[in-house]
Amino acid sequence: LRYQVTGKPQLKARLPHADRKFVVYDHDDVIILESKPTRTLQAISDPAADRYFAPVLSPDERFVAFCGLKTGVLVFDIEANAVVFIGAHGTEPAFSPDGRYLVYADTRDDGHAFTQGNLVLVDLKNRNYRVLANPGNESRLRATLSRNAEFVAYTTAAGDAYRAQIRK
Repeated sequence: LRYQVTGKPQLKARLPHADRKFVVYDHDDVIILESKPTRTLQAISDPAADRYFAPVLSPDERFVAFCGLKTGVLVFDIEANAVVFIGAHGTEPAFSPDGRYLVYADTRDDGHAFTQGNLVLVDLKNRNYRVLANPGNESRLRATLSRNAEFVAYTTAAGDAYRAQIRK
């Protein structure tokens, strides 16, 4: 098949993060925070302590969550310029749309696959931690929070997707 574009190209939508002040990424197992206005790079993880991956910038650009192979989930507070330990064995951190809450999977593995996974909800405003109920004892992974952290969507190790209400 051959496609032909006619007329002048038009921008139909804004890039979702075009107006962000920061960009985060990992390079050689180090988490890098880049200030877009000044093009300043800052290593926010200690390469001597661990190998880091999966950085996520909070929607309000106050925090960066990331994982270490040995250290678990950590959060870098951009304003305080400090790293805060969140939880060992954690993977796949995700922020609520308002940036107040963080959810991650507290996982265990056998070296090949996850053998256990519970979701942990962290209120970043007051540093309260809560393991979400898991009556079926299934491995819960890849969580996403609703705007007010009233609901969580997640998948299981078996590939099933669910949505659950978070009881406060």
